[in-house]
Amino acid sequence: MGIAATENLTPSSESAFPDENTGVEASLARLALHSDKKAAPAPVVPAAPRAPAVVHAFAAATLVSPTRVEVAFADGTRWLFHSTWLLDSCRSQLDQGFNRNAVVSAVTAHFFNGGVDKHTNALSVAVSGDGDTLEVNFGSDCSESFTASFLRAYAPIVGKAVDGEQPVYFTRNPLSAQHDDKLWDSTLDLPTFQYRDLIEDGPEYERYCHAVVAPGVAVVQGMPADDDATGKPVSDAMFKWFGKMMQHPERDTNHWLISSMGYTGGGNTQGYALDRVEQNPAYNTKLRLLNHTDQVSYGAPGFLLAFHCVAGQGTNTVCDGFKVAEIMRTEYPEYFKALCTPTSFGRRISHYSNPIDQHVLEPIFTLDSYGKVLRVRFNEILRGPVALPFDDFETYYSALKKFVELVNSDALQIERVLQKGEMIVFNNWRAMHGRKTAGANRIIVGGTVALESFKSKMRLVFDKYADVKTMKDRIGVPEAVLAQMLDRPELQCIR
Repeated sequence: MGIAATENLTPSSESAFPDENTGVEASLARLALHSDKKAAPAPVVPAAPRAPAVVHAFAAATLVSPTRVEVAFADGTRWLFHSTWLLDSCRSQLDQGFNRNAVVSAVTAHFFNGGVDKHTNALSVAVSGDGDTLEVNFGSDCSESFTASFLRAYAPIVGKAVDGEQPVYFTRNPLSAQHDDKLWDSTLDLPTFQYRDLIEDGPEYERYCHAVVAPGVAVVQGMPADDDATGKPVSDAMFKWFGKMMQHPERDTNHWLISSMGYTGGGNTQGYALDRVEQNPAYNTKLRLLNHTDQVSYGAPGFLLAFHCVAGQGTNTVCDGFKVAEIMRTEYPEYFKALCTPTSFGRRISHYSNPIDQHVLEPIFTLDSYGKVLRVRFNEILRGPVALPFDDFETYYSALKKFVELVNSDALQIERVLQKGEMIVFNNWRAMHGRKTAGANRIIVGGTVALESFKSKMRLVFDKYADVKTMKDRIGVPEAVLAQMLDRPELQCIR
């Protein structure tokens, strides 16, 4: 493929990227709203992931001006890039430890170069003969290379489309975290997997990874036995699949245990000694536990929550918190707005050798920077006084009552009997879970995995599909961009 001439070209259109607000409204229009007469159709868990199919290439490149570079791709799209963005994003700045080298970075180089700024204007551009590489010459012996997959993935975000609307990967802002087109209710058929099929990486494991994010709940059958309730099988499984489970600051293990038969270990190891069980509804299995999320008093609650039934059985409930959020946004907008304001969650645990007292001021619905629901946080037993102005309280209280009604409604929640040998994993930022009944000999052990651990694991899992020679292209880029570079749409569901 040749190199285009260097004469000036004036882009004739704005970016083809859809307007953010329009995208949000359009997605809401597609939402299957809650109805007592007709339940929303159950989402289908995506088919097993495939090998990458899209291979990007450059068709041409033109130096429009020293500050603008136009790039044409083999798929027929053309995009205008800032020359400074190209220099600032070049992968050669990453050292062997994959950190940006401050000595050569255009932002900080003047601190190491006698106060002289680095030259960010492009002098010339060229596309390699096979279309794989774009070379941009910035002068002063500085020439940077870019791969087609890297620039094509970023083009809809940072580039400006040339010659009218161009096809893009996304139907809304690609950096918006939450996918809202697979909301679910009581009709959902819970994704179910066999432990033996998840021992090795493969399509079933990747399908499982997707399911724990969206719809945000999955059951694993045939787990290794844990008759002594050590927590090792669940801890080992979560570590292999998603990352190391979070360690409670005052416990000796990274798992908790809830038993219908009492606690012989008590204290730091098991969480609550026998004389404490009756005082805490989370551990008192005689009581119903309404749908909630875990670790609401943490600044950043664990992203994935798992519990393994090692003895007996019990009936659990689960509800799509994102579904409830969209019902409230569309049918009760004033209530939705109220629940986006911070409220108090906290607790004190005094029976540890070093007691802890936790408190956060966070909303029930946390939104991302594009107005999409990023996280649902709620647990009535850990909710503190509402800290809102006098004139706002009545609306907030009504919103809270409606929210609790919806998340525990038969139309929106699923009941599932979890039996010995089964494990259930929740997206703790989305799926709200509860306990309806627990058998007399039921024991579950479980724990949480932080978002950072899960994201790291997923990025490395899907990185195996990419060329090791272009590893630096994938360092420090959002999952939505990485999904396009690797042609792995599963990654788009990760926040």
